[in-house]
Amino acid sequence: MLRHRILSAAVLVLTAWTGAVVMAQPPRDAGAKMRGEFGGTNRSANRSMRHAYDYSRDYRMYSQDVRTISPQTAKAHAEGVGNNIAQAKKDFSQVRKEPGLDKQTLADLDQIDKHLEAAAKVHSNLHEMCMKDNIDAAGSMKCCDDINSELAKALALHDKLMKRLTGGTGAKK
Repeated sequence: MLRHRILSAAVLVLTAWTGAVVMAQPPRDAGAKMRGEFGGTNRSANRSMRHAYDYSRDYRMYSQDVRTISPQTAKAHAEGVGNNIAQAKKDFSQVRKEPGLDKQTLADLDQIDKHLEAAAKVHSNLHEMCMKDNIDAAGSMKCCDDINSELAKALALHDKLMKRLTGGTGAKK
């Protein structure tokens, strides 16, 4: 019983201390992006775009190298592409909520969104192909090429945006 009370008291103290530390941190201000603090959500969006690109690239190479595409492999890669595109879109919607975004940043985000939307549309074709028992290798490779073309454009725009926002240093890793 005594051990339980001591443990409960320790948890209570730790919880209070953690809350105090979080509350003591200054809120992010509009100048945060200029200091290279333009956030974890941007890094997450970038990572999701790169992962989608990698899934698509790897699936394209697989489709080129094998005689018969495994439906299980096709589905897994198509899901990886789609999940990462969806996550990038979700992350960029959060980025739009950052304080102090200027018109140029919003315009850049609009362009990135257009490329992600185009990649998502092509992905829906790829996903449909990958749900079949006999998968069209040439069609899959074309979809992957188109997806990666759009993702490469979105990544280039995002890299350019981050360099502008961080004074040429790019996103903090």
